[in-house]
Amino acid sequence: MAERPVLTACLVVGCALAGAALLPSCGNDKAVFPTSSSTGAGRGGAGGASGATGTGGVVATSSSTVTASSTSASSSTGSGAAPAGTVRVLTSHNDNARTGANLQETQLTTSNVSVSTFGLIFKRPVDGEIYAQPLVLPGVSIPGQGVHDVVFVATMNDSVYAFDAADPAADKPLWSVSFLDPANGVTPVDHTDVGWACGTYMDISGHIGILSTPVIDEAAGTIYVVAKTKENVTDQVYRLHALDLTTGAERPGSPVVLSAQVPGEGDGSQGGMIAFDPVVENQRPAITLANGLVYIAFSAYCDTGLYHGWVLGYDAKTLAQQVVFNDTPGGEAGGIWMSGQGLSIDEVGDVYLLTGNGTFDGNIAGGTNFGSTFLKLSPDLGVIDWFTPYNVEELNEGDLDLGSSGALLVPGTSLAIGGGKGGYLYVLDRGDLGHWNSADDSQIVQSIQVTNAHIHGSPIVWDLPTGKLVYVWGEYGHLNGYQLMGTQLQQVGQSAVVAPDGMPGGMLSLSANGTTPGTGIVWATHPLTGDANQAVRPGILQAFDAADLTKVLWDSQQNAGRDDFGNFGKFAPPTVANGKVYLATFSNQLAVYGLADYSGPCYNGVQDPGETGVDCGGPCSPCTLHTTTCAPPAAMTVGDSFLCDLGTTRTVTGVALSVGCTDGETGTFKFALDQPPAPTFPVTCNSTFVVGPAPSRYVTTTMESGGGADNHISVQSFTVTHY
Repeated sequence: MAERPVLTACLVVGCALAGAALLPSCGNDKAVFPTSSSTGAGRGGAGGASGATGTGGVVATSSSTVTASSTSASSSTGSGAAPAGTVRVLTSHNDNARTGANLQETQLTTSNVSVSTFGLIFKRPVDGEIYAQPLVLPGVSIPGQGVHDVVFVATMNDSVYAFDAADPAADKPLWSVSFLDPANGVTPVDHTDVGWACGTYMDISGHIGILSTPVIDEAAGTIYVVAKTKENVTDQVYRLHALDLTTGAERPGSPVVLSAQVPGEGDGSQGGMIAFDPVVENQRPAITLANGLVYIAFSAYCDTGLYHGWVLGYDAKTLAQQVVFNDTPGGEAGGIWMSGQGLSIDEVGDVYLLTGNGTFDGNIAGGTNFGSTFLKLSPDLGVIDWFTPYNVEELNEGDLDLGSSGALLVPGTSLAIGGGKGGYLYVLDRGDLGHWNSADDSQIVQSIQVTNAHIHGSPIVWDLPTGKLVYVWGEYGHLNGYQLMGTQLQQVGQSAVVAPDGMPGGMLSLSANGTTPGTGIVWATHPLTGDANQAVRPGILQAFDAADLTKVLWDSQQNAGRDDFGNFGKFAPPTVANGKVYLATFSNQLAVYGLADYSGPCYNGVQDPGETGVDCGGPCSPCTLHTTTCAPPAAMTVGDSFLCDLGTTRTVTGVALSVGCTDGETGTFKFALDQPPAPTFPVTCNSTFVVGPAPSRYVTTTMESGGGADNHISVQSFTVTHY
């Protein structure tokens, strides 16, 4: 194709706060409007903020008070140097190419990931649902607490936690911080505060706080987080926070309130300008760090209100706003959500993203609207190139977002791959994306249907000498594997496992020790049952042999009493690092899996996962067996129950029940643990039964049948054995 013109962005440097003139190249037909920033007074309390105006000036707003619960004093120093050879996961899907692959995993293999040697090793409770992918950084020096491998967790209750990533016994946060301040009217946004086009908005089930995956700048010792809060009863505010990795303290100039304007006559335009509206904008994609900027993208809640797809770019050091992009300045919609994946960045810093249903006129001279489009932008967010499917009108009319997944930049090639609700993956040449063809998509490298439903989980890749393997798991279907033959995807594998009916299919990550055979594992999480679109559903984590997808190495339901994590964390892929798998959940907890010795009731040499009360002298041997005696009722009849409370969760191994022996009383009793229920046993005189081993705090004893002539059994004692 002929060389295409670049829609250049306009860099506004040193503009006055008010009345700054547009640069000659920055006419009102441009959707890109970079800005400078300044600090000034505004609503919401004292603090700095940055935002763009239609004239190139800045409206300074401010931030509310932040309540922190850091366990150590503020520090201006960054994290300590991580040990050489250890794995970091600092951003969504591992890297800015969004490969989803950790190719330095030396501990987990297809031989040792099995129900007998791999499972849940600990959980960490948090104060809300986790939508963000957990991030991992080894070797962080925490003031007063030494050096730790750290996993960072962000919640929908506007909190950030730093936990020890490796030690099951380190159950307290190294630090935590909350951005809420109820005493001063700063509270979480509720799901009922947004998305009114759908009645009661249910795509999100509870609070809306930190929805996107943060990003870490290891060199600067900073983690960047975007939090949404409700203030002054009805105001909704987004803030970009730059936090010290070692303490959770705000960096100088942090936080800043997110705001922007661009020239345009599209939805919401007033006086030829479109203002960013935090009420209708949904900060769903992961934050992206590249080109010295923190990029933050937005979509909508259930297509509600006069929304657009936005990307805001802030200086990573000063948090001054530098660039702004709106993908439909002359139209409507075009949300950028990509099921939570971040923007993709190539080796020269260009930016790739996919947009949702919205106005498209890119095929018309001077067109600036790019709904349902695969976009390539310059670092300052000027449009360089784009691809829009031939059936864009059909996609828009059916709410079949092209942008329901993110862009994968295939390593070692010039290819980009992405797909959407239409069920197709599009393989594009990053040097010539292909624009739009009214008849079909024959101008691009390849379009291939991978599911009859939506694609939400972005594709991932394993780079092998024999060819690159790409994996994707759409709705209502199987996990599929494709080999890149030259520039064409050809299916080479499929799991026997099918995702349950409904959204969203499988969220994927890959671990391998480079190209070493027997080390490639595809990790997938999806609903265990039902549709997670507008409901919280139980989840499952699975491990597949990446070289043979018919082989399920392990899943969290093979020993559900031990490994179940609770509710599925929608759109959050597993994080695999240093022999551990970190999983976001909607059960207000982080679940951590790893290798362990499950040959006895003592797991991993310390204690049962997420439990207390296990007394082990060494790696699973010896462990001390304890007993707890509970006072039963003097007599029981059929249907009577009593509860034995162990005080905390223990590993229950058995119960001993003594009933009246002198008059030959017999009966059947059921002993129910927290999980799973125990079977019914016949009881005669002094009876001891094996129950478990299973984690439980409570043992409920119910008389099912029996009794003497007076229809009751006298109960003399009840004892529980446990670790």
